[in-house]
Amino acid sequence: MKQESVLFSEVYNIEASEQDDWFNPRLDRDTHLCIDPFQVFKSKDPFFSNCRQKFMIFFRCAFDVASEIGEVPSEENKKSGNLPSKYKRLIYDTCKILKDKNIDIVRDSEELEYKDSLKNFMQRLGKGKCVVTVISDKYLKSKYCMFELTEFIENGNFQERIVPLVLEDAEIYDVVDIVKYIKFWEEQLEAADKAMKSVKLANLAPNIREDIDLYSKITRTISEFIGHLRDFLIPPIDIHENSNFEDVVNEINKILSR
Repeated sequence: MKQESVLFSEVYNIEASEQDDWFNPRLDRDTHLCIDPFQVFKSKDPFFSNCRQKFMIFFRCAFDVASEIGEVPSEENKKSGNLPSKYKRLIYDTCKILKDKNIDIVRDSEELEYKDSLKNFMQRLGKGKCVVTVISDKYLKSKYCMFELTEFIENGNFQERIVPLVLEDAEIYDVVDIVKYIKFWEEQLEAADKAMKSVKLANLAPNIREDIDLYSKITRTISEFIGHLRDFLIPPIDIHENSNFEDVVNEINKILSR
C-alpha cells in the first residue's frame, strides 16, 4: 500500500533540500494555514502593527512552559545537567491548578515586560492580600526573593497572608542549618560593606548603596521568618501533589474571603 504524502513539499511536488531555509509542515499534524511571521513583520498594514510583540510574547511563554513542566531533555542537556528543576515544575503545576480554580495569580514571568522595575513589582507583591511562596534553599539565598519577603513582612500580618510550600532542600527545621542561612547573609553584608568602603561614597549611586540596607534587613529578618515557618504545619510537597493541592486552594480561598 502506497504511503500518503504528508509533507507540504511532497503534496505540491516542491523539491526541498536540507539547505533550504523554510518551514516544510506536516499536513497531517501542523495547521494547514502557514504564514511566515517574518514576512508579516514587514507588512505596513495597521492590522499587523503589533504582531511582532505578540509573536515574541507567545514563544517566550511557550518556552517557559516547556522548561517548567519538565519536557524530555535533549542529550546535550542531560550531559550538561541543564535539567528542569522540581522547583519550576512545582510552580507550573500550582499555577495551573489555581487558574483552573479561577484564582487570579500574579507572576513575574507573566507580568513583567522588558525594562520594567523589579523593585516596584516586588513592592507590589509585598502588599498582596495572599502570597504563595515556594521555599527552597535557592529562595532563601536569593537577593530578589528575600527582598520580596522583607516587603511582605513589613506590610504586616504576614502569617495570615502567606501560603508556604517548602521543598526538601530548604533546611529550616534544625538550628544548625538555620544559623547557616543567617551566616550566609552576614557574609553577603560584610562583602558588600567592604567593597563599598573601597571606593569614595560620593561615587556610589543611592540605589547601589541601598544594597547594604537590604542585606542588613535580610540578616535581621530571615531568622524571624524561618521561625514562623517552623511553627506552621506544612505537609511535604508530595502530599500536596497527591491531593491536587486541595489544602493550598482552600487556604487561599479562606484568605481571600476575609
